[in-house]
Amino acid sequence: MAPRQQTPSPAAARGHCCGGADQPAVVNALSSGEVQGAFLDSASEAVALKDSKSVQLAQGPSTNAWSLLATSRGPLVNEKIRQALSLALNREGIVKAAFGGLAQPWKTPLGSGAWGYDKEAFQAAYDKLKGAPAKPSSDDIAKAKQLVKDAGSPSEPIIVASDGGSTRNVISNALVDAAKKIGLKAKIITVPS
Repeated sequence: MAPRQQTPSPAAARGHCCGGADQPAVVNALSSGEVQGAFLDSASEAVALKDSKSVQLAQGPSTNAWSLLATSRGPLVNEKIRQALSLALNREGIVKAAFGGLAQPWKTPLGSGAWGYDKEAFQAAYDKLKGAPAKPSSDDIAKAKQLVKDAGSPSEPIIVASDGGSTRNVISNALVDAAKKIGLKAKIITVPS
């Protein structure tokens, strides 16, 4: 038996996108109507489509995460410095600037999309976590400054490596801003990906 052949509709014949495509090109193709659907790798790419009248944007819980990783040298080897930066980092600002509000300012590396079977238990445990506010208050900044003082107020700058991508640039600049607010030096270096 031969497989059944179907003639694609004119809309379907216009095009499709597959994973791994250049994300800005996918956004342009969606905006122009050249393609009818796509999965985007990052919520930051969807910002351009958020207010589109011709594109329907759908988003659900995700397991995507943007994490800051410390190396085994420099000021971040000290746990108090890492805690201080966590208190001072404006996650809400990152969500707005990098993702146009299409993400959540999580306290943990994994969000609710990875919680799995017992969402109530995960939510209760998440709600108890301290030290990673969505937007730091003046009390959070004061606690962070005290942690820096307790850590000996290091003068060595924190080096923030970024590949220069738009999302990572926003996150990197937010980290530098947090460091400055609590009396630390930080600078960004671009490392090609």
